[in-house]
Amino acid sequence: MPGAAGAALPQQSGTVDLLTQANVRIDGAAAGNRAGQVAGAGDVNGDGVGDILVGAAQAANAGPNSGSAYVVFGQPSSTTVDLASLGDHGFRIDGQQFDFAGSTL
Repeated sequence: MPGAAGAALPQQSGTVDLLTQANVRIDGAAAGNRAGQVAGAGDVNGDGVGDILVGAAQAANAGPNSGSAYVVFGQPSSTTVDLASLGDHGFRIDGQQFDFAGSTL
């Protein structure tokens, strides 16, 4: 995952352990929405720091099991990102009812 979670990570390929190698903590938006499928997104916002996608296939932001994909911007220092209130830390993309957006299946 290229530049998976912030400036502390070099641009790389392969697996990044977000628990021990990243400088960001991501809290799910709601219980049961299965947030946690993570992929590198490149530098979506153009700030030179790698960003990530977080899938939540069973989120219901646009109807039952519409699912959501969250673009979380890489951070220059350690921080906690709450998917329920991203603010300037990223944005959310919602599927429609039963799309299961954010799923890799």
